[in-house]
Amino acid sequence: MKYTIKGKQRRTKLGLFPEMKLSEARAKALAVHSTVANGEDPRGETQARDARGFSAAVDTYLTTYSKANHRERTQEEVRRLLGDAKSAWNGQRLDEINPSDVVALLDTCAEKRSPTQSNRLYSYLSGFFNWAADRHMIENVPIRRGMKAIKREATRDRWLRDDELRAVWNAADVYGYAFGPLVKTLILTGQRLRQVAGMRWEEIEGLDSDKPIWRIPSDRMKGKREHELPLSHPTIGILETVRNLGMSEEFVFAAHTLDGDEVPINWFSKPKMRLDKLSAVTNWRLHDLRRTVASNLEQLGIERITISAILAHHVAGVTEIYTRSDRTERMRIALESWSCRVQAVLDDEKQSPSILKIRA
Repeated sequence: MKYTIKGKQRRTKLGLFPEMKLSEARAKALAVHSTVANGEDPRGETQARDARGFSAAVDTYLTTYSKANHRERTQEEVRRLLGDAKSAWNGQRLDEINPSDVVALLDTCAEKRSPTQSNRLYSYLSGFFNWAADRHMIENVPIRRGMKAIKREATRDRWLRDDELRAVWNAADVYGYAFGPLVKTLILTGQRLRQVAGMRWEEIEGLDSDKPIWRIPSDRMKGKREHELPLSHPTIGILETVRNLGMSEEFVFAAHTLDGDEVPINWFSKPKMRLDKLSAVTNWRLHDLRRTVASNLEQLGIERITISAILAHHVAGVTEIYTRSDRTERMRIALESWSCRVQAVLDDEKQSPSILKIRA
């Protein structure tokens, strides 16, 4: 039966049918009501705070496993979606949650948020309950196959055409610091949004040289491996322009909180909406720029292993085909070729630009 104590809804087991008769269950339920009416928790305060309670277990999971294994953005999403579960199952013990409870929560999430968010919740609950089972906090995992709202999500294949790319670049020119040069850097490097947004000056080696390298630390990489990316000449030009603005000695794309603290730019929704109005390009995401870079590199004849290296995709068994210096040089040539392609798009030339060929 469910009851509310101190504003929190909890649940307790009365017994098992048919071992417990209906009349016995009713009598026990009345006793529970009487205990609650006196302001006491029938399960006892100690049991209510038991570490095997769902909310307490989730808090432990977030501060241990999730913090150590998930990227910062994923941690935020895990905390938000598991927070929905905490609200629904507040006061319940882990071993009280059954598959029907999980299905009801996933259905509610699909209705209130979206089927895709429900699928994310399914994945995070699965990870959490298996983590709990590995630590002998529960015997049975209450999540099953087939609970997903969408059995197979559609993959996204949006990438910007030449006219759209030109419009977005020109709109970024109008926008100005910090979002404007951020978008241009996304276009020229093909890196993920959070990686570019968190760029620090100390990560860039040899900016004043002909062959600078951007070393993205492992804690900002999806695969938890440091990524060395050569920077093309147009990218160097953008960074030098930003440096001359003197906005920050620490972050390339800096912003400030209400308290005046300097942080890397980390809010994108409103700037993206303004960019859409300036460019008149719709139905696209900033991540689509990454797909745009990859698609164009392939059209330029760049081999896939080099494209994968630029995008920091791990290709098992073939990543060591080239020496480190050779791989870096191939990446640099590929990104310079892409820069030529971008310049041709901006100039609206009919002829293809001169492409730097890479020998097989």
